[in-house]
Amino acid sequence: MGVAAAVGLAALLALVILPSDGGGSRPAGALEVSMVEMAFVPDDLHASPGQEVEVINDGAVRHSLLVVGLGKGVELGPGQRQSFTLPEGTTGTYRVVCDIPGHIEAGMVATLTISTAAVGPEPPEEG
Repeated sequence: MGVAAAVGLAALLALVILPSDGGGSRPAGALEVSMVEMAFVPDDLHASPGQEVEVINDGAVRHSLLVVGLGKGVELGPGQRQSFTLPEGTTGTYRVVCDIPGHIEAGMVATLTISTAAVGPEPPEEG
C-alpha cells in the first residue's frame, strides 16, 4: 500500500471512529427506548433536536413508536431494533404512542420533550 493510500485510509478511519461534535449541534449519544407489553421504557423521554433515537422491541408482540406531530417512528417485531433521527430545529413536547390497534387504549403512551437545554445534573446554586 502506498503512502497516499495509507494516509487516505487513516483519514477515513478517523472520520468513522472519532465522534465529531459538529460545532455542538449534534448530541453525543442516542436516546434508547425499549418497548415492552403496553409500555415504553422510559415513558418520560428527553432529547435534543437532531438526536438519534434507538428503539428496541423487548416485548413478545409487534409494537410501534410514533412521535405524534413529527411523523417520525418505527414499527418492530419482537427482538428487532431500529433508529431514526429527530429533526434539527424542532423543539417542544410531543405525545408518543404505539399505534398498533388496542395498544394506546391499553396505556402504551409516553411523552417526548425535545429541548436545546443541556441534559444533565443541575448546576450548584451560587450563594
